[in-house]
Amino acid sequence: MAQSAAEGKISFHALLLANEQRSAYGLRYNDYERYRKHCANRTHRLRSSLKTTHGKGREFKKLPPLKTDAIKEGHLQLLLFEAERAWVYSQELSAQAVQTEAHPKSAAAKGHDTPSTLRRHATSRLRRAVNWSTQLLSHCQALYTIDRLSPEDVVQVTVYTLIVNGRFLRHRYDYEDALAQLSVARSLLDALAAKAATSRDQALATAFADEIGPEISNRPRKEHVDARLFPAIVKLLDTVVQSLDQMRTLTIVDESPDLASAVDARLSFTKARRCRYLARSYAPQKRYAEALTLTQHANLHLREARSILSVIAETDPITAGARVFYTLTAPDVDGLEGEVAADSLQYKKDWFAFNGGSLGTDSKTYKKPLFFDIALNYVELDMERLQERAGKKPVAAKVAPQAHRRRHRREPG
Repeated sequence: MAQSAAEGKISFHALLLANEQRSAYGLRYNDYERYRKHCANRTHRLRSSLKTTHGKGREFKKLPPLKTDAIKEGHLQLLLFEAERAWVYSQELSAQAVQTEAHPKSAAAKGHDTPSTLRRHATSRLRRAVNWSTQLLSHCQALYTIDRLSPEDVVQVTVYTLIVNGRFLRHRYDYEDALAQLSVARSLLDALAAKAATSRDQALATAFADEIGPEISNRPRKEHVDARLFPAIVKLLDTVVQSLDQMRTLTIVDESPDLASAVDARLSFTKARRCRYLARSYAPQKRYAEALTLTQHANLHLREARSILSVIAETDPITAGARVFYTLTAPDVDGLEGEVAADSLQYKKDWFAFNGGSLGTDSKTYKKPLFFDIALNYVELDMERLQERAGKKPVAAKVAPQAHRRRHRREPG
């Protein structure tokens, strides 16, 4: 018999678990070897308890794919510790490479590998960490889809995966992509800290944000790199919209007018934020028409959110609830509306500077007007005077002699 959604609920706090294990087993003092051995022992125990071993000795038994309905918390822990084990081993190998370079004779006497070989092994281990963390995120997203994992837990796993992947890219000197991954992780951590229900949760998010902060600031932020963050943010907002849509269909919500309106207001606000970041994804590609259309949609969603909030301002059950969850006020709507307006104005300026506001994406066929920075539509210019100052004084029209004589004869006296 299949488990109900409530019976199959899983609580999995990836960042909290990783932080506790690292602090308790050596990483507080950068003892990579101790933590690696701890992770190895933990994975072996988890595999035995979950009956997911690959056989004994050299006999390798391939495991069948893990079904989402059969996933337990232990499976998620196993994937996390496999990722931690691979990641810390890469750190250990990198540290050995630095020591080998500093003391080559001592390293050669002990039979250690060369620095280049150690770094190559470190890269391989870090790639494994990325694979394990990606599997973990995939399972967590599947669990969230069937309502067995909370959105907060999915965000924690997302942050963990982004950090591991960002460090792998940085290890390969792919600094731009690494910066994009780590910056998204930092933004999510800031959001987790701001919305934390307890001081412990806030401290946890702040600790991870402080840890990756130097890795972000070591490289200058570039505009085109920042633009690559926006699709990831759009995807996260899609998840929020999906959660609110599911919440809106619940019977308890549908039967309470105030609660239904509160969910609708947050749904409209989230859609506006999604439109804004989707527009920011189009603008770097010079697709300004699409970007401006999305800002218009964002304004429509904001009007809906403001209209609903004006009705339930005093009776918003989500804001007034015992547990802080997605607070939304009129100043929040005003702030986002101002940001959308600023983005819209900038898109218009960039579009006109690019190709004069043409729907095409080719700027070569566009020729700027002579007085590009002067508002010709609002100022009546003395063109003859301008031509004279430019050395192009207009020549007076010549009158034909015969016509002049005829006109002269008609004139009196």
